[in-house]
Amino acid sequence: HKVVYTFVFENDIDLELKTYNNIDRFADNTETAYIDIREGTFDMLEYFDKTFKGPENTGKNVTILKKKDQYEIFVMTGENEPGILPLGGDFKFICKENESTIEFIGAFHKTYKPIRLSESKSFMHYHSEAASDFITPTDICLLMLYYDYTLTNEHLVISENYISVFNSEDIEIKIYNKDSYNQKFNTSY
Repeated sequence: HKVVYTFVFENDIDLELKTYNNIDRFADNTETAYIDIREGTFDMLEYFDKTFKGPENTGKNVTILKKKDQYEIFVMTGENEPGILPLGGDFKFICKENESTIEFIGAFHKTYKPIRLSESKSFMHYHSEAASDFITPTDICLLMLYYDYTLTNEHLVISENYISVFNSEDIEIKIYNKDSYNQKFNTSY
């Protein structure tokens, strides 16, 4: 595999670009592992498209996170229409380090909800009991990706017993018991 662009950031939290170069080079072992997992995931998604067909005008985005001895693979729906926040249609897979098998863990959301950004001054969505009690990694990833295009910096995820409040400006999550949230903010979710 060849690496065409290299970006170096100061740290994992502050994403201010430190350096950049476009010197072609061969991928190192770590980069090769990520490239192979990504390609394997896209190959597997061809099968998933028959089972979990995505909506028209959408594609798939893959994010890989290394944790201890395995890779967590998050697949999110990517919207091809400008101005749409693509919530839902997301899955999680894992691949153990030094293995070539990608295992399906599950879907975070059963449905896909396109949110038109120009018409939305606040965001919230519900999680079923099967999805998650709390905001998911794919929710956070998409909210951060589309942050510059939204009219708000706060998003609520409401489940049966909890309300997760994600602030994309401060990159902060607050999780409330639903009853305490309703009492504190005089709501009735």
